[in-house]
Amino acid sequence: MPHTYSGNKRTKRPDFRPNGKRRLKALQVTVENDRLARVAANELKAKGMSTIPRHEKLAPVTAAELEQQLKKKKKAQETFPEMKRYRALLKLLRQIVVLEEKRESGVVLNDAQIAKVNRFDGLAAELEELQQSLDSSEDEDGVDEDEDEESEGEDDESEGEADEE
Repeated sequence: MPHTYSGNKRTKRPDFRPNGKRRLKALQVTVENDRLARVAANELKAKGMSTIPRHEKLAPVTAAELEQQLKKKKKAQETFPEMKRYRALLKLLRQIVVLEEKRESGVVLNDAQIAKVNRFDGLAAELEELQQSLDSSEDEDGVDEDEDEESEGEDDESEGEADEE
């Protein structure tokens, strides 16, 4: 271990190994190139620009695609609070089950824990209602796609009936 504050060992001292000067010069060149690349990247970052202009990165978006994206986001925002509540209820029910097991094993529960255990039936009913509403909202999403497929299928059936006669 060198006895210097920086930990560097005589970097300016000539290298007496074969090709020492060439090795030192190559090392200095790579260090300088790395430094220049970092400086250039920092300048671009500071300007808020990237190497490729934004309009070349993005594919053009049609109005129909934009409308579909907005509909998906809106539906996701509508179902998000319901999903969040559903997960919270599941977690609460798991905690109640653990408390029930503790009580059956002989552990004495405090008042707050007993109150939580007593909420089990109401939470289970609320969870079922929420699950049904989520299932119905998923069915509504799938109904639009299914109706299109069914209408195509009806056309095929009517053609088949005409062929039979």
